[in-house]
Amino acid sequence: MTGPVPPDDEASRLALLRELDVLDSEPEPIFDRVTQLAAHLFEMPIALVSLVDTERQWFKARVGLAARETPREDAFCAWTIHGDDVLTVPDAAADPRFAEHPLVVGEPNIRFYAGAPLKSEAGALGTLCVIDRKPRTFADADRTTLEHLAAIVTEALVLRRDRLVSDRRARLLAAAEELAAIGHWRVDLARQTLFWSDQVYRIHGLDPATYTPTLEAAIEAYHPDDRDLVARSVERCIAEREPADFEARIVRPDGSVRLVRAMGVSEGAGAEAVGIFGVFHDITERKELRDRLTQAEKLASIGTMAAGVAHEINNPLTYVKVNALTLAEEMEAWMGDRPSGRLVGLHELVEEIRDGAERIERIMGGLKVFSRRSEGRREEVDLERVVQLAQRLCANELRHAARFELEVEAPARVTADETQLVQVAVNLIVNACQAMEGDAEANLVRARIGRAGDRAFLVVSDTGAGMSEDVRRQLFTPFFTTKERGVGTGLGLAITHGIVTSFGGTIDVASELGSGTSFRIELPAREDDA
Repeated sequence: MTGPVPPDDEASRLALLRELDVLDSEPEPIFDRVTQLAAHLFEMPIALVSLVDTERQWFKARVGLAARETPREDAFCAWTIHGDDVLTVPDAAADPRFAEHPLVVGEPNIRFYAGAPLKSEAGALGTLCVIDRKPRTFADADRTTLEHLAAIVTEALVLRRDRLVSDRRARLLAAAEELAAIGHWRVDLARQTLFWSDQVYRIHGLDPATYTPTLEAAIEAYHPDDRDLVARSVERCIAEREPADFEARIVRPDGSVRLVRAMGVSEGAGAEAVGIFGVFHDITERKELRDRLTQAEKLASIGTMAAGVAHEINNPLTYVKVNALTLAEEMEAWMGDRPSGRLVGLHELVEEIRDGAERIERIMGGLKVFSRRSEGRREEVDLERVVQLAQRLCANELRHAARFELEVEAPARVTADETQLVQVAVNLIVNACQAMEGDAEANLVRARIGRAGDRAFLVVSDTGAGMSEDVRRQLFTPFFTTKERGVGTGLGLAITHGIVTSFGGTIDVASELGSGTSFRIELPAREDDA
């Protein structure tokens, strides 16, 4: 014998079967239980959940049969999927379609068969069937019961698909959250529970296996200066149904600080919120990048300005310096050995003019660093020699401020302008000295030199007063200074930043109030040092 031709809906039926992703899957309790229940209810030795594939029937669940699949041409179920009703074969040996069937004349010696199609919008996917080794009858009530059980199997297949789709989406969401550093959360106000996605745990630096979040603990995780802002936003979201949207800092268990943006909305149809949910985004790197871009824009603007301003000022400044020098020499000649009080006073004014002109000249020299016309020469530079030269130039400041230590972890040579790198080191050492008070022997400025991969580094740290985060954020901004008016121009660290970046390097600072400050400069190391 041969099986029936494929039904008219064969293409759509098979497409849905592939979409369900169930063929050759592992056994699952829901299908096993329905099959066992069918065998028990109808007192049949064999019951099967059969899925009809292109060339086979595969059993998702089975009772009383060892085989996992049989050829489609041998399948009773291949006939069942042609209709919408239960197919019954009271005595297969007396039915012309099955009398010579190998499963009838041989094991498992089928005589009775009843199969209900697993109906779907695309056609019958297979059957739930019961089989006996002796002829039987099947009442209308039995047919109805088998149809109900088949409907349960079909619904279970659909739920299984939906669960798989949901799992895939959850995995995609988790991957997207990890890539974007965004997590999601939900507060259940009735149960007073807080759910965090895996990425929220990562942002907090916590392990979901060992930590259970609460709303109170989540607010406590924020920086003390930001907690009131967070608490007020959450309260308004709950009480007034006002969306929450804020940026604040969280402090991880290891002490590191991350800047996050949290957004949340309330849920519930009534007057009172039943929960709030939202997203949680780590914007630390984005904020740092934004600050660097702002800094780069400022430096670019200063660079454009510097070329013109320096040229326009230097010419008249030369006249002022030369004339002030000439005037000072003339006055010294007039005064001779018996200077009058009035001439001495005028001479001091002329000296102040000269000092002022030299100060302007130094500021213009600093501004030129930002101009592309002042890129510096490129040569082999040894960072150890740079620090030693800077130490000698800063000897007076160090003598009154702190002890100095130089630690060389590895030779570090770069391609740069030695004079400009000495200026960088001098700026950092002088700033370190100015950050410390008290006994010089109790204070320390340390310079550390070495290599990290293909980068050479110079770290200058001090045991001074440190700085606040607000000061640290503005540290490399031109003309920003915490010194008294007239003491500093606010260009030292901006110039340092400009020099370092002009040679392809980076400069970062780590500091906390009361814990000192550390500047780290990294530059491309010379390849012959590797």
